[in-house]
Amino acid sequence: MNIVSARQRPEELLRMCAVAETDKKNRAKENYSTDWQDEPHTLLWKFYNGAFKPCVGDYQLIYSDDDQLMGGAGFYMYDKTLVLGMTRFYVMPGFENQWIGQHLLARQIEQAKGMAPKMVITFNGYNKRIYDIYVNHIEKLPAIWARFKPVGEMEINHVKQFCCETML
Repeated sequence: MNIVSARQRPEELLRMCAVAETDKKNRAKENYSTDWQDEPHTLLWKFYNGAFKPCVGDYQLIYSDDDQLMGGAGFYMYDKTLVLGMTRFYVMPGFENQWIGQHLLARQIEQAKGMAPKMVITFNGYNKRIYDIYVNHIEKLPAIWARFKPVGEMEINHVKQFCCETML
């Protein structure tokens, strides 16, 4: 697998968003809108307006060994104490259940060191079921995920989210 910054392949980020906004399984389609210019919650707005700029964060795309786009996720400094990890995580159809997130997360943890003392991964209300599974089966998860300890609800970007955190 190969991980690259979306800054190197912005056309691929746009292609991923076009797939994500029409994906019937995607419960957060609105986050991937390709009509993003007036929509600050969208991945493309955040990408082009600073959340993923150098020294603040990055949005990363992951590719298979034969250079097929598998998905992507971002991280960025939320404040001086916190980096948000695995933001706007999306897996392209056909690449589900391949644990690509752990490769992205490992890269994000490494790159976020020094930005803030902690990293948090969040689960919106529609993903509460995933958070509950995480909490109840943390000991069975790969080590990269198990290092994140559940901390309950936090308000992130004016939205209550279920969070897990780790020290960087």
